[in-house]
Amino acid sequence: MYAPCCKKSKLDSFNFYTVVRDSTPYIKLDYPLMEQVGLNADLHIRKDDLVVDRVFLGTFSDFEKGRLTDYYEQVLNRLPCGLNAILTHPAFDSHEMQGIAINHPNFGSEWRQTDYDYFSSQRCRTALFENDIKLITWSDIKNVISKS
Repeated sequence: MYAPCCKKSKLDSFNFYTVVRDSTPYIKLDYPLMEQVGLNADLHIRKDDLVVDRVFLGTFSDFEKGRLTDYYEQVLNRLPCGLNAILTHPAFDSHEMQGIAINHPNFGSEWRQTDYDYFSSQRCRTALFENDIKLITWSDIKNVISKS
């Protein structure tokens, strides 16, 4: 995927897109995500931890209505400046993935194929370019942290 002054990026081993607008990531805590997964952010986030500004995750409701890609498009078109993460679960809707994700329609095989199709599409590349979104890697984040 390309955006101005960006190198090509890809899904990393965590199936996690991290994106920034501008060249300066803002460091704030994302308490809502911690609470969503049942963790007390006050106990688990230290003062010196780098935590993304905002985390975006598609909903089962959007998936059921066939609007998951619309949600992703809306996120990219309205992405605020700062260090943002879009959680995705890309995979192929294969026999193997169907077996792994059996009885899991949320983040199941079909959902994962939708994620893969959108985030590898020209439509996504265009949204990244038009919104001046820079994809970054965990190595990029590490380099920023090590310089500060």
